[in-house]
Amino acid sequence: MREFAENDRLVRTFGITLTEKRALIEYQGGRCALCGGLFKDYRSAHVDHCRQTRKVRGILCLSCNTSLGKLGDTAEAIRKVLSYVEDQSKWPDLCKIPLDSNSSTDIWSR
Repeated sequence: MREFAENDRLVRTFGITLTEKRALIEYQGGRCALCGGLFKDYRSAHVDHCRQTRKVRGILCLSCNTSLGKLGDTAEAIRKVLSYVEDQSKWPDLCKIPLDSNSSTDIWSR
């Protein structure tokens, strides 16, 4: 009965069957399409889809699927994150930042 409900949900939400989801997991070698982590079972594998076209892109772990969703599912946001992580010239020099707790520039006390 549980598999019937899961199949119904997948068809309604993504237009794929549980059999097709399992085939995608198998095609990906039982691993997340982004991080490569191994799925424990088919329930720990989440269908990733384009929010504009509703087309299925692959199968992700919960962490990658959530992260992608929080980035707004856009290439622009992903590029910004990549630039932020890679461009060390934009990182603050912590040795030059005053750490005086009584500073008037404390943004949390406003």
